[in-house]
Amino acid sequence: MGLRITGIAAVDLDANTAYHLEAVQTSEATPSGESLVTHYTRILIERNEQLLSISKYMVADAYFSKYNFVAPLNENAAPAGGQGFEVISRLRNDSDLLYLYTGKQKGGRGRPKKHDGKILFDDLNDQYFSYSKIDQLNTSFYGIVYSKSLKRKINLVGVLTNKKEKQSHKLYFTTDLSMSAKEVLRMYKSRFQIEFLFRDAKQHTGLDTCQARDLEKLHFHWNTALTSINLAKVVHWASEEVDEKLPFSRADVKVFYHNKLLLDRFIVKFGIRPNKPKNKKIIRELLSYGKIAA
Repeated sequence: MGLRITGIAAVDLDANTAYHLEAVQTSEATPSGESLVTHYTRILIERNEQLLSISKYMVADAYFSKYNFVAPLNENAAPAGGQGFEVISRLRNDSDLLYLYTGKQKGGRGRPKKHDGKILFDDLNDQYFSYSKIDQLNTSFYGIVYSKSLKRKINLVGVLTNKKEKQSHKLYFTTDLSMSAKEVLRMYKSRFQIEFLFRDAKQHTGLDTCQARDLEKLHFHWNTALTSINLAKVVHWASEEVDEKLPFSRADVKVFYHNKLLLDRFIVKFGIRPNKPKNKKIIRELLSYGKIAA
Protein backbone atom coordinates (compact mmCIF):
# COMPACT_ATOMS: atom_id res chain seq x y z
CA MET A 1 0.00 0.00 0.00
CA GLY A 2 1.43 3.37 -1.03
CA LEU A 3 1.63 6.54 1.02
CA ARG A 4 -1.01 9.21 0.50
CA ILE A 5 -0.44 12.95 0.54
CA THR A 6 -2.75 15.95 0.61
CA GLY A 7 -1.72 18.54 -1.96
CA ILE A 8 -2.51 22.23 -1.52
CA ALA A 9 -1.84 24.55 -4.45
CA ALA A 10 -2.65 28.04 -5.73
CA VAL A 11 -3.98 28.42 -9.27
CA ASP A 12 -3.16 31.44 -11.43
CA LEU A 13 -6.35 31.88 -13.48
CA ASP A 14 -4.85 34.36 -15.95
CA ALA A 15 -1.91 32.11 -16.80
CA ASN A 16 -3.99 28.92 -16.27
CA THR A 17 -1.33 27.19 -14.19
CA ALA A 18 -0.88 25.95 -10.61
CA TYR A 19 1.81 26.55 -8.01
CA HIS A 20 2.50 24.13 -5.19
CA LEU A 21 1.99 25.37 -1.62
CA GLU A 22 2.32 22.33 0.63
CA ALA A 23 2.06 18.54 0.62
CA VAL A 24 0.97 16.87 3.87
CA GLN A 25 1.07 13.13 4.52
CA THR A 26 -2.38 11.68 5.11
CA SER A 27 -2.02 8.13 6.43
CA GLU A 28 0.31 8.61 9.42
CA ALA A 29 -1.02 12.04 10.35
CA THR A 30 -4.68 11.01 10.59
CA PRO A 31 -5.76 10.59 14.23
CA SER A 32 -7.56 7.37 15.10
CA GLY A 33 -11.25 7.55 14.26
CA GLU A 34 -10.99 10.71 12.13
CA SER A 35 -12.48 10.39 8.66
CA LEU A 36 -10.43 11.42 5.64
CA VAL A 37 -12.74 14.32 4.82
CA THR A 38 -12.47 15.60 8.40
CA HIS A 39 -8.69 15.21 8.21
CA TYR A 40 -8.47 17.20 4.96
CA THR A 41 -10.73 19.89 6.43
CA ARG A 42 -8.58 20.18 9.55
CA ILE A 43 -5.42 20.59 7.45
CA LEU A 44 -6.98 23.51 5.56
CA ILE A 45 -8.42 25.21 8.64
CA GLU A 46 -5.04 25.01 10.40
CA ARG A 47 -3.61 26.98 7.47
CA ASN A 48 -6.57 29.31 7.01
CA GLU A 49 -4.76 32.63 7.49
CA GLN A 50 -2.08 31.83 4.92
CA LEU A 51 -4.58 30.45 2.40
CA LEU A 52 -7.13 33.23 2.83
CA SER A 53 -4.36 35.78 2.23
CA ILE A 54 -4.02 34.23 -1.25
CA SER A 55 -7.70 33.75 -2.09
CA LYS A 56 -11.05 33.25 -0.39
CA TYR A 57 -12.01 30.62 -2.96
CA MET A 58 -11.35 26.94 -2.21
CA VAL A 59 -11.78 24.69 -5.24
CA ALA A 60 -12.03 20.94 -4.63
CA ASP A 61 -13.20 17.99 -6.71
CA ALA A 62 -16.49 16.14 -6.32
CA TYR A 63 -15.20 13.98 -3.43
CA PHE A 64 -15.32 17.07 -1.20
CA SER A 65 -18.91 18.12 -1.93
CA LYS A 66 -19.92 17.00 1.56
CA TYR A 67 -21.44 18.88 4.48
CA ASN A 68 -18.54 18.12 6.86
CA PHE A 69 -16.14 19.75 4.37
CA VAL A 70 -18.17 22.67 3.04
CA ALA A 71 -19.73 23.86 6.31
CA PRO A 72 -16.50 24.07 8.40
CA LEU A 73 -14.58 25.86 5.64
CA ASN A 74 -17.38 28.29 4.94
CA GLU A 75 -18.36 28.97 8.56
CA ASN A 76 -15.50 28.02 10.90
CA ALA A 77 -12.34 28.80 8.90
CA ALA A 78 -12.66 32.56 9.22
CA PRO A 79 -10.08 34.38 11.34
CA ALA A 80 -11.53 36.56 14.09
CA GLY A 81 -13.87 39.08 12.52
CA GLY A 82 -13.17 37.79 9.01
CA GLN A 83 -14.75 35.63 6.34
CA GLY A 84 -14.30 31.92 5.69
CA PHE A 85 -13.71 30.17 2.38
CA GLU A 86 -16.15 30.19 -0.50
CA VAL A 87 -16.15 26.59 -1.71
CA ILE A 88 -16.41 25.61 -5.38
CA SER A 89 -16.95 21.96 -6.24
CA ARG A 90 -18.99 19.50 -8.27
CA LEU A 91 -22.15 17.68 -7.14
CA ARG A 92 -23.42 14.21 -7.92
CA ASN A 93 -25.65 14.17 -10.98
CA ASP A 94 -28.51 12.84 -8.84
CA SER A 95 -28.12 15.38 -6.02
CA ASP A 96 -31.25 16.16 -4.01
CA LEU A 97 -31.84 19.87 -4.63
CA LEU A 98 -34.88 22.05 -3.98
CA TYR A 99 -36.25 25.16 -5.62
CA LEU A 100 -36.47 28.21 -3.36
CA TYR A 101 -40.00 29.47 -2.87
CA THR A 102 -40.32 33.05 -4.12
CA GLY A 103 -44.09 33.47 -4.01
CA LYS A 104 -46.29 35.31 -1.55
CA GLN A 105 -46.37 33.86 1.96
CA LYS A 106 -49.70 32.97 3.55
CA GLY A 107 -50.65 34.79 6.69
CA GLY A 108 -51.40 33.16 10.02
CA ARG A 109 -49.58 30.61 12.06
CA GLY A 110 -46.93 28.25 10.84
CA ARG A 111 -43.48 28.36 9.40
CA PRO A 112 -43.03 30.42 6.21
CA LYS A 113 -42.70 28.33 3.07
CA LYS A 114 -39.04 28.08 2.03
CA HIS A 115 -38.94 25.52 -0.78
CA ASP A 116 -40.96 24.87 -3.88
CA GLY A 117 -40.37 21.25 -4.78
CA LYS A 118 -37.54 18.99 -5.89
CA ILE A 119 -35.47 19.82 -8.95
CA LEU A 120 -35.89 17.23 -11.70
CA PHE A 121 -33.10 17.66 -14.21
CA ASP A 122 -35.02 16.13 -17.09
CA ASP A 123 -37.84 18.63 -16.47
CA LEU A 124 -36.35 21.92 -15.24
CA ASN A 125 -38.60 24.78 -14.20
CA ASP A 126 -37.31 27.62 -16.35
CA GLN A 127 -38.63 30.38 -14.08
CA TYR A 128 -35.94 29.54 -11.49
CA PHE A 129 -32.94 29.40 -13.83
CA SER A 130 -31.08 31.53 -16.32
CA TYR A 131 -29.59 29.90 -19.40
CA SER A 132 -26.46 30.58 -21.43
CA LYS A 133 -25.18 28.86 -24.57
CA ILE A 134 -21.62 27.52 -24.17
CA ASP A 135 -21.17 25.91 -27.58
CA GLN A 136 -23.12 23.85 -30.10
CA LEU A 137 -23.55 20.91 -27.73
CA ASN A 138 -23.52 22.49 -24.26
CA THR A 139 -25.81 24.92 -22.46
CA SER A 140 -25.40 26.14 -18.89
CA PHE A 141 -28.21 26.88 -16.45
CA TYR A 142 -27.70 28.61 -13.14
CA GLY A 143 -29.63 29.84 -10.14
CA ILE A 144 -29.80 29.85 -6.35
CA VAL A 145 -31.20 26.57 -4.93
CA TYR A 146 -31.21 24.65 -1.65
CA SER A 147 -29.01 21.59 -1.19
CA LYS A 148 -30.37 19.03 1.28
CA SER A 149 -26.99 17.30 1.70
CA LEU A 150 -25.06 20.54 2.25
CA LYS A 151 -27.90 22.06 4.34
CA ARG A 152 -27.57 25.49 2.74
CA LYS A 153 -28.37 27.66 -0.23
CA ILE A 154 -25.91 27.25 -3.06
CA ASN A 155 -25.22 28.89 -6.38
CA LEU A 156 -25.90 25.99 -8.76
CA VAL A 157 -24.38 25.86 -12.23
CA GLY A 158 -25.41 22.98 -14.45
CA VAL A 159 -24.17 22.04 -17.90
CA LEU A 160 -26.64 20.33 -20.23
CA THR A 161 -25.10 18.32 -23.06
CA ASN A 162 -27.17 17.25 -26.05
CA LYS A 163 -25.40 14.56 -28.03
CA LYS A 164 -26.87 11.92 -30.35
CA GLU A 165 -30.40 12.88 -29.29
CA LYS A 166 -29.55 12.17 -25.65
CA GLN A 167 -29.27 14.77 -22.90
CA SER A 168 -26.88 14.51 -19.96
CA HIS A 169 -25.94 16.98 -17.26
CA LYS A 170 -23.17 17.86 -14.83
CA LEU A 171 -23.67 19.93 -11.69
CA TYR A 172 -21.27 22.45 -10.15
CA PHE A 173 -21.80 24.78 -7.23
CA THR A 174 -20.31 27.50 -5.08
CA THR A 175 -21.22 28.90 -1.69
CA ASP A 176 -20.66 32.38 -3.16
CA LEU A 177 -24.23 33.25 -4.14
CA SER A 178 -23.14 36.27 -6.22
CA MET A 179 -20.59 34.55 -8.48
CA SER A 180 -21.36 34.28 -12.19
CA ALA A 181 -21.82 30.90 -13.84
CA LYS A 182 -18.89 31.59 -16.18
CA GLU A 183 -16.53 32.16 -13.25
CA VAL A 184 -17.71 29.02 -11.44
CA LEU A 185 -16.99 26.87 -14.49
CA ARG A 186 -13.70 28.65 -15.14
CA MET A 187 -12.45 28.14 -11.59
CA TYR A 188 -13.51 24.51 -11.38
CA LYS A 189 -11.93 23.72 -14.74
CA SER A 190 -8.66 25.37 -13.66
CA ARG A 191 -8.42 22.99 -10.68
CA PHE A 192 -7.09 20.30 -13.01
CA GLN A 193 -3.84 22.26 -13.36
CA ILE A 194 -2.93 20.90 -9.91
CA GLU A 195 -2.77 17.40 -11.40
CA PHE A 196 0.03 18.53 -13.70
CA LEU A 197 2.15 19.46 -10.67
CA PHE A 198 2.06 15.86 -9.46
CA ARG A 199 2.61 14.50 -12.96
CA ASP A 200 5.71 16.65 -13.49
CA ALA A 201 7.05 15.95 -10.00
CA LYS A 202 6.69 12.19 -10.50
CA GLN A 203 8.33 12.25 -13.93
CA HIS A 204 11.14 14.74 -13.35
CA THR A 205 11.86 15.52 -9.70
CA GLY A 206 11.51 12.15 -7.98
CA LEU A 207 8.30 12.75 -6.01
CA ASP A 208 7.67 9.03 -5.52
CA THR A 209 11.25 7.75 -5.26
CA CYS A 210 12.10 8.64 -1.65
CA GLN A 211 13.05 5.57 0.42
CA ALA A 212 12.94 7.31 3.80
CA ARG A 213 10.48 6.16 6.46
CA ASP A 214 10.72 9.12 8.82
CA LEU A 215 7.71 11.46 8.59
CA GLU A 216 9.79 14.66 8.59
CA LYS A 217 12.15 13.36 5.91
CA LEU A 218 9.23 12.32 3.72
CA HIS A 219 7.58 15.70 4.20
CA PHE A 220 10.82 17.47 3.22
CA HIS A 221 11.29 15.26 0.14
CA TRP A 222 7.76 15.66 -1.22
CA ASN A 223 7.71 19.43 -0.75
CA THR A 224 11.20 19.82 -2.25
CA ALA A 225 10.18 17.80 -5.32
CA LEU A 226 7.02 19.85 -5.84
CA THR A 227 8.64 23.21 -5.03
CA SER A 228 11.30 22.57 -7.68
CA ILE A 229 8.48 22.56 -10.25
CA ASN A 230 7.48 26.02 -8.99
CA LEU A 231 11.07 27.29 -9.30
CA ALA A 232 11.48 25.97 -12.83
CA LYS A 233 8.16 27.51 -13.84
CA VAL A 234 8.98 30.90 -12.29
CA VAL A 235 12.48 31.12 -13.78
CA HIS A 236 11.75 29.77 -17.27
CA TRP A 237 8.08 30.51 -17.93
CA ALA A 238 6.21 32.87 -15.57
CA SER A 239 8.20 35.98 -16.53
CA GLU A 240 6.98 35.82 -20.14
CA GLU A 241 3.97 37.83 -21.29
CA VAL A 242 0.71 35.85 -21.20
CA ASP A 243 0.19 36.18 -24.96
CA GLU A 244 3.75 34.98 -25.67
CA LYS A 245 3.88 32.00 -23.32
CA LEU A 246 4.70 28.65 -24.87
CA PRO A 247 3.50 25.44 -23.19
CA PHE A 248 5.65 24.81 -20.11
CA SER A 249 7.85 21.72 -20.40
CA ARG A 250 9.59 20.55 -17.25
CA ALA A 251 11.45 18.04 -19.44
CA ASP A 252 13.01 20.93 -21.40
CA VAL A 253 14.13 22.63 -18.18
CA LYS A 254 15.70 19.39 -16.98
CA VAL A 255 17.52 18.92 -20.29
CA PHE A 256 18.75 22.53 -20.17
CA TYR A 257 20.35 22.16 -16.75
CA HIS A 258 21.79 18.75 -17.61
CA ASN A 259 23.41 20.28 -20.70
CA LYS A 260 24.63 23.28 -18.71
CA LEU A 261 26.28 21.10 -16.06
CA LEU A 262 27.99 18.96 -18.69
CA LEU A 263 29.04 21.96 -20.80
CA ASP A 264 30.46 23.81 -17.78
CA ARG A 265 32.51 20.71 -17.03
CA PHE A 266 33.91 20.65 -20.59
CA ILE A 267 34.68 24.39 -20.48
CA VAL A 268 36.68 24.01 -17.27
CA LYS A 269 38.55 20.86 -18.40
CA PHE A 270 39.43 22.13 -21.89
CA GLY A 271 40.08 25.74 -20.92
CA ILE A 272 37.48 27.11 -23.34
CA ARG A 273 36.62 30.80 -23.18
CA PRO A 274 32.80 30.76 -23.33
CA ASN A 275 32.34 34.53 -23.61
CA LYS A 276 34.20 34.86 -26.91
CA PRO A 277 31.78 35.96 -29.68
CA LYS A 278 32.46 32.88 -31.82
CA ASN A 279 31.64 30.53 -28.91
CA LYS A 280 28.40 32.17 -27.67
CA LYS A 281 26.19 30.90 -30.52
CA ILE A 282 27.55 27.36 -30.26
CA ILE A 283 27.05 27.30 -26.48
CA ARG A 284 23.43 28.46 -26.85
CA GLU A 285 22.83 25.64 -29.33
CA LEU A 286 24.41 23.06 -27.03
CA LEU A 287 22.32 24.22 -24.05
CA SER A 288 19.17 23.57 -26.07
CA TYR A 289 20.34 20.22 -27.49
CA GLY A 290 17.70 17.54 -26.90
CA LYS A 291 14.91 19.91 -25.86
CA ILE A 292 11.39 19.27 -27.09
CA ALA A 293 10.91 22.92 -28.09
CA ALA A 294 14.46 24.09 -28.75
